[in-house]
Amino acid sequence: MKIKKLTLENFMIFNHLDADFSPNINIISGENSIGKTALIKLLYSLLKGYSDAFHLKSDVTRDKLESLFVDKMRGVFQPDQDAIGRLVNRRQGSNHTDIIVKFDKSLTV
Repeated sequence: MKIKKLTLENFMIFNHLDADFSPNINIISGENSIGKTALIKLLYSLLKGYSDAFHLKSDVTRDKLESLFVDKMRGVFQPDQDAIGRLVNRRQGSNHTDIIVKFDKSLTV
C-alpha cells in the first residue's frame, strides 16, 4: 500500500500541508524543527494502521480504521496523558485537526 496524497490542517507544527507523493521514491528534507520527524511518524502511523486493519478477520469499518490510526498515533507520538488532542496545532478559532490521506490501492508494495 502506498500513500498518494496527504492533507493536514492544524496538525502539530503544520497549519496546512498538501503533499502529493510520487509512486517511487520521495525525499523529505529541510532545516531543523520544520516537522520532518512529525511527518514521517504520521506516515508510519497511517500505513501501519491501514495494514493492521486489513489483517483483521472481520469487516473493517471507517470507525474501526480511524480507531486503529488513533491508537497507532498514540503509540508513536506518545502525547501527554495519551491525549491525542495534544497533537492539534492550537490557534485562535481552531481546536481540531484534519488528516486526509489518499492511498493508491492499484500499486503493490
